[in-house]
Amino acid sequence: MKNNEILMILKDENKKRLQMQKELVKERTKNTSEDFFSVNEIFYFSEYFDISMEKFLREILEIDNVKYSKILKGQVTRIYSEAYVKAKNDYLCKKRKIFSKNINLNTKTYFSKKDLLENAEKLDLNVRDFSIKVLEKSSDSFKRVINDENCKRRLYIGSYVTAKLPETFIDNNYSQIEKIAKWAIYSASKRLGGIILLPEDYKDELQKCMIYIYFNGNSLNKNNIPIIKSQRFYKKYIVSFYKKLLSYEMQEISKIVKNKKVLEYNDNIFYRNI
Repeated sequence: MKNNEILMILKDENKKRLQMQKELVKERTKNTSEDFFSVNEIFYFSEYFDISMEKFLREILEIDNVKYSKILKGQVTRIYSEAYVKAKNDYLCKKRKIFSKNINLNTKTYFSKKDLLENAEKLDLNVRDFSIKVLEKSSDSFKRVINDENCKRRLYIGSYVTAKLPETFIDNNYSQIEKIAKWAIYSASKRLGGIILLPEDYKDELQKCMIYIYFNGNSLNKNNIPIIKSQRFYKKYIVSFYKKLLSYEMQEISKIVKNKKVLEYNDNIFYRNI
Protein backbone atom coordinates (compact mmCIF):
# COMPACT_ATOMS: atom_id res chain seq x y z
CA MET A 1 0.00 0.00 0.00
CA LYS A 2 1.33 3.42 -0.96
CA ASN A 3 2.08 6.15 1.58
CA ASN A 4 -0.65 8.41 0.17
CA GLU A 5 -3.22 5.66 0.55
CA ILE A 6 -2.15 5.05 4.14
CA LEU A 7 -2.44 8.76 4.92
CA MET A 8 -5.92 8.89 3.40
CA ILE A 9 -7.03 5.95 5.55
CA LEU A 10 -5.62 7.61 8.67
CA LYS A 11 -7.39 10.88 7.83
CA ASP A 12 -10.68 9.06 7.34
CA GLU A 13 -10.25 7.22 10.64
CA ASN A 14 -9.51 10.49 12.41
CA LYS A 15 -12.62 12.12 10.89
CA LYS A 16 -14.73 9.17 12.06
CA ARG A 17 -13.27 9.44 15.56
CA LEU A 18 -13.96 13.18 15.79
CA GLN A 19 -17.48 12.67 14.44
CA MET A 20 -18.12 10.03 17.11
CA GLN A 21 -16.87 12.42 19.81
CA LYS A 22 -19.28 15.09 18.59
CA GLU A 23 -22.15 12.60 18.43
CA LEU A 24 -21.31 11.39 21.93
CA VAL A 25 -21.42 14.93 23.31
CA LYS A 26 -24.69 15.68 21.52
CA GLU A 27 -26.45 12.56 22.82
CA ARG A 28 -25.05 12.64 26.33
CA THR A 29 -25.58 16.33 27.15
CA LYS A 30 -29.31 15.92 26.52
CA ASN A 31 -29.53 14.01 29.77
CA THR A 32 -26.56 14.82 32.01
CA SER A 33 -23.99 17.49 32.79
CA GLU A 34 -21.66 14.87 34.31
CA ASP A 35 -18.09 14.80 32.96
CA PHE A 36 -17.21 11.39 34.42
CA PHE A 37 -18.30 8.18 32.67
CA SER A 38 -19.60 5.23 34.66
CA VAL A 39 -18.95 1.63 33.62
CA ASN A 40 -22.56 1.29 32.55
CA GLU A 41 -22.23 4.31 30.29
CA ILE A 42 -19.05 2.97 28.74
CA PHE A 43 -20.90 -0.23 27.91
CA TYR A 44 -23.96 1.67 26.62
CA PHE A 45 -22.07 4.01 24.29
CA SER A 46 -19.84 1.20 23.01
CA GLU A 47 -22.99 -0.54 21.84
CA TYR A 48 -24.44 2.77 20.59
CA PHE A 49 -21.46 3.27 18.25
CA ASP A 50 -21.14 -0.48 17.59
CA ILE A 51 -17.49 -0.59 18.62
CA SER A 52 -15.58 -2.45 21.32
CA MET A 53 -15.31 -0.98 24.81
CA GLU A 54 -11.55 -0.82 24.37
CA LYS A 55 -11.90 1.25 21.19
CA PHE A 56 -14.45 3.53 22.85
CA LEU A 57 -12.16 4.12 25.82
CA ARG A 58 -8.92 4.49 23.91
CA GLU A 59 -10.03 6.28 20.74
CA ILE A 60 -13.20 8.19 21.62
CA LEU A 61 -12.52 9.08 25.25
CA GLU A 62 -8.75 8.98 24.63
CA ILE A 63 -8.03 7.30 27.95
CA ASP A 64 -4.33 6.69 28.69
CA ASN A 65 -2.87 3.28 29.57
CA VAL A 66 -2.88 3.89 33.33
CA LYS A 67 -6.61 4.75 33.46
CA TYR A 68 -7.43 1.95 31.04
CA SER A 69 -5.60 -0.56 33.22
CA LYS A 70 -7.37 0.63 36.37
CA ILE A 71 -10.83 0.30 34.86
CA LEU A 72 -10.03 -3.19 33.52
CA LYS A 73 -8.92 -4.30 36.98
CA GLY A 74 -12.01 -2.77 38.60
CA GLN A 75 -9.91 -0.32 40.62
CA VAL A 76 -12.10 2.56 39.41
CA THR A 77 -15.75 2.63 38.37
CA ARG A 78 -15.81 6.13 36.88
CA ILE A 79 -13.48 7.63 34.29
CA TYR A 80 -12.72 11.26 33.37
CA SER A 81 -12.00 12.13 29.75
CA GLU A 82 -10.26 15.39 28.88
CA ALA A 83 -11.07 14.80 25.20
CA TYR A 84 -14.78 14.55 26.01
CA VAL A 85 -14.75 17.69 28.17
CA LYS A 86 -12.99 19.67 25.45
CA ALA A 87 -15.49 18.51 22.80
CA LYS A 88 -18.35 19.25 25.19
CA ASN A 89 -17.12 22.79 25.92
CA ASP A 90 -16.85 23.48 22.18
CA TYR A 91 -20.37 22.17 21.69
CA LEU A 92 -21.82 24.28 24.51
CA CYS A 93 -20.01 27.35 23.23
CA LYS A 94 -21.83 26.94 19.89
CA LYS A 95 -25.13 26.47 21.72
CA ARG A 96 -24.48 29.66 23.68
CA LYS A 97 -23.91 31.61 20.44
CA ILE A 98 -27.10 30.19 18.93
CA PHE A 99 -29.12 31.10 22.02
CA SER A 100 -27.66 34.60 22.36
CA LYS A 101 -28.77 35.51 18.82
CA ASN A 102 -32.37 35.56 20.03
CA ILE A 103 -31.72 37.39 23.30
CA ASN A 104 -31.24 41.11 23.85
CA LEU A 105 -28.50 41.37 26.48
CA ASN A 106 -29.17 45.10 26.81
CA THR A 107 -32.16 44.30 28.98
CA LYS A 108 -32.79 41.79 31.74
CA THR A 109 -34.35 38.47 30.73
CA TYR A 110 -35.71 36.37 33.60
CA PHE A 111 -35.93 32.58 33.86
CA SER A 112 -38.06 30.60 36.30
CA LYS A 113 -37.69 26.85 36.78
CA LYS A 114 -40.24 26.28 34.02
CA ASP A 115 -38.39 28.66 31.69
CA LEU A 116 -35.08 26.89 32.30
CA LEU A 117 -36.56 23.47 31.57
CA GLU A 118 -38.34 24.62 28.42
CA ASN A 119 -35.33 26.45 26.97
CA ALA A 120 -32.98 23.58 27.78
CA GLU A 121 -35.28 21.17 25.97
CA LYS A 122 -35.40 23.44 22.90
CA LEU A 123 -31.60 23.35 22.72
CA ASP A 124 -31.45 19.58 23.39
CA LEU A 125 -29.48 20.16 26.59
CA ASN A 126 -29.79 19.12 30.18
CA VAL A 127 -31.06 21.98 32.35
CA ARG A 128 -27.86 22.28 34.42
CA ASP A 129 -25.56 22.80 31.43
CA PHE A 130 -28.08 25.21 29.93
CA SER A 131 -28.16 27.30 33.11
CA ILE A 132 -24.47 27.23 33.97
CA LYS A 133 -22.74 26.91 30.59
CA VAL A 134 -25.16 28.66 28.22
CA LEU A 135 -26.65 31.31 30.53
CA GLU A 136 -23.34 31.43 32.45
CA LYS A 137 -25.02 31.59 35.86
CA SER A 138 -23.48 30.23 39.07
CA SER A 139 -24.20 26.79 40.42
CA ASP A 140 -25.82 28.33 43.52
CA SER A 141 -28.16 30.48 41.39
CA PHE A 142 -29.14 27.43 39.36
CA LYS A 143 -29.87 25.31 42.47
CA ARG A 144 -31.90 28.10 44.06
CA VAL A 145 -34.24 28.25 41.06
CA ILE A 146 -34.38 24.59 40.01
CA ASN A 147 -35.20 23.45 43.56
CA ASP A 148 -38.07 25.92 43.82
CA GLU A 149 -41.23 23.82 43.54
CA ASN A 150 -43.46 26.90 43.29
CA CYS A 151 -41.55 28.36 40.29
CA LYS A 152 -41.47 31.78 41.96
CA ARG A 153 -37.72 32.23 42.10
CA ARG A 154 -35.90 33.37 39.00
CA LEU A 155 -32.44 34.06 37.65
CA TYR A 156 -31.66 36.54 34.92
CA ILE A 157 -29.16 37.39 32.23
CA GLY A 158 -28.32 40.74 30.70
CA SER A 159 -28.68 44.16 32.24
CA TYR A 160 -30.54 47.34 31.46
CA VAL A 161 -28.43 49.47 29.13
CA THR A 162 -29.76 52.87 28.14
CA ALA A 163 -28.81 55.92 26.11
CA LYS A 164 -29.90 59.55 25.83
CA LEU A 165 -33.18 60.51 24.22
CA PRO A 166 -33.01 62.82 21.18
CA GLU A 167 -33.31 66.45 22.26
CA THR A 168 -36.08 67.01 19.72
CA PHE A 169 -38.00 64.13 21.32
CA ILE A 170 -37.85 65.83 24.73
CA ASP A 171 -38.75 69.24 23.28
CA ASN A 172 -41.78 67.93 21.41
CA ASN A 173 -43.09 65.63 24.17
CA TYR A 174 -42.14 67.50 27.33
CA SER A 175 -45.63 67.76 28.81
CA GLN A 176 -46.38 64.07 28.19
CA ILE A 177 -43.10 62.99 29.79
CA GLU A 178 -43.68 65.32 32.74
CA LYS A 179 -47.07 63.65 33.40
CA ILE A 180 -45.36 60.26 33.48
CA ALA A 181 -42.74 61.64 35.89
CA LYS A 182 -45.47 62.96 38.22
CA TRP A 183 -47.19 59.59 38.06
CA ALA A 184 -43.94 57.84 39.00
CA ILE A 185 -43.35 60.19 41.97
CA TYR A 186 -46.94 59.67 43.13
CA SER A 187 -46.67 55.86 42.90
CA ALA A 188 -43.29 55.75 44.60
CA SER A 189 -44.56 57.94 47.45
CA LYS A 190 -47.57 55.67 48.05
CA ARG A 191 -45.46 52.50 47.91
CA LEU A 192 -43.04 53.92 50.47
CA GLY A 193 -45.65 54.10 53.19
CA GLY A 194 -48.07 56.75 51.96
CA ILE A 195 -45.99 59.87 52.38
CA ILE A 196 -45.99 63.28 50.70
CA LEU A 197 -42.90 65.27 49.83
CA LEU A 198 -42.29 68.81 51.00
CA PRO A 199 -42.97 71.31 48.18
CA GLU A 200 -39.30 72.00 47.49
CA ASP A 201 -38.46 68.28 47.49
CA TYR A 202 -41.32 67.50 45.12
CA LYS A 203 -40.10 70.12 42.65
CA ASP A 204 -36.56 68.78 42.94
CA GLU A 205 -37.72 65.21 42.27
CA LEU A 206 -39.73 66.27 39.25
CA GLN A 207 -36.72 68.08 37.80
CA LYS A 208 -34.45 65.11 38.57
CA CYS A 209 -36.91 62.79 36.84
CA MET A 210 -36.82 64.88 33.67
CA ILE A 211 -33.02 64.89 33.68
CA TYR A 212 -32.87 61.17 34.43
CA ILE A 213 -35.24 60.19 31.61
CA TYR A 214 -33.32 62.40 29.18
CA PHE A 215 -30.06 60.58 29.86
CA ASN A 216 -31.52 57.09 30.45
CA GLY A 217 -34.84 56.88 28.63
CA ASN A 218 -33.62 55.36 25.38
CA SER A 219 -33.33 51.57 25.44
CA LEU A 220 -30.94 49.78 23.08
CA ASN A 221 -31.68 46.84 20.82
CA LYS A 222 -29.47 43.74 20.63
CA ASN A 223 -27.19 45.58 18.16
CA ASN A 224 -26.63 48.41 20.68
CA ILE A 225 -28.66 50.85 18.58
CA PRO A 226 -31.03 53.26 20.41
CA ILE A 227 -34.68 52.39 19.80
CA ILE A 228 -36.05 55.95 19.90
CA LYS A 229 -34.68 57.89 16.94
CA SER A 230 -37.49 60.26 15.94
CA GLN A 231 -39.50 62.88 17.81
CA ARG A 232 -42.74 60.91 17.56
CA PHE A 233 -44.22 59.65 20.85
CA TYR A 234 -45.77 56.16 20.89
CA LYS A 235 -48.05 54.76 23.61
CA LYS A 236 -45.58 51.94 24.32
CA TYR A 237 -43.11 54.54 25.65
CA ILE A 238 -45.47 55.36 28.55
CA VAL A 239 -44.94 52.02 30.30
CA SER A 240 -41.22 52.00 29.57
CA PHE A 241 -40.65 55.51 30.95
CA TYR A 242 -42.92 54.89 33.93
CA LYS A 243 -41.05 51.75 34.99
CA LYS A 244 -37.69 53.48 34.68
CA LEU A 245 -38.81 56.54 36.63
CA LEU A 246 -40.66 54.54 39.28
CA SER A 247 -37.54 52.50 40.01
CA TYR A 248 -35.47 55.68 40.10
CA GLU A 249 -37.89 57.51 42.41
CA MET A 250 -38.22 54.57 44.79
CA GLN A 251 -34.51 54.98 45.48
CA GLU A 252 -34.50 58.78 45.56
CA ILE A 253 -37.54 59.21 47.80
CA SER A 254 -36.20 56.54 50.15
CA LYS A 255 -33.18 58.78 50.72
CA ILE A 256 -35.47 61.68 51.60
CA VAL A 257 -37.57 59.52 53.92
CA LYS A 258 -34.43 58.56 55.83
CA ASN A 259 -33.78 62.24 56.44
CA LYS A 260 -37.40 62.58 57.67
CA LYS A 261 -38.15 65.45 55.27
CA VAL A 262 -41.78 64.34 54.69
CA LEU A 263 -45.33 65.30 55.63
CA GLU A 264 -48.38 63.11 56.28
CA TYR A 265 -49.76 61.72 53.00
CA ASN A 266 -52.62 63.65 51.41
CA ASP A 267 -54.05 62.78 47.96
CA ASN A 268 -55.08 66.38 47.34
CA ILE A 269 -51.71 68.04 47.86
CA PHE A 270 -49.24 68.48 45.00
CA TYR A 271 -50.49 65.46 43.07
CA ARG A 272 -53.85 66.74 41.83
CA ASN A 273 -52.58 67.43 38.31
CA ILE A 274 -51.06 64.00 37.69
